[in-house]
Amino acid sequence: GNLWVANGRNNSVARLPLAALGASGSPTPDVIIGATNNSLNFPTGVAFDGAGNLWVASNNNQTVVKYASNKLTTSGTPAPDVILSGASLSSPYALAFNPPPAGLPIAP
Repeated sequence: GNLWVANGRNNSVARLPLAALGASGSPTPDVIIGATNNSLNFPTGVAFDGAGNLWVASNNNQTVVKYASNKLTTSGTPAPDVILSGASLSSPYALAFNPPPAGLPIAP
């Protein structure tokens, strides 16, 4: 029920709690994951896999990084568990898993 947002300008991803999503305004994130060793450089997209791990497209350093689900409960600058890079990721902007992880309200 939380919303994760990629913050390109400050090189982070933020979790907005469900309770903050019911009305317009300026909600305060309850978790902010920041860059460590340039791991997030203008992040542009997020996706969760079936195990609850967070994957982030990082446009300026042309990578996709994975944060294990246990690293997503508190703010900080954890090291990514996986870093994907290469010519095929020259400007990643969005991510999606196909098929989508079970339990999500997404029609296949």
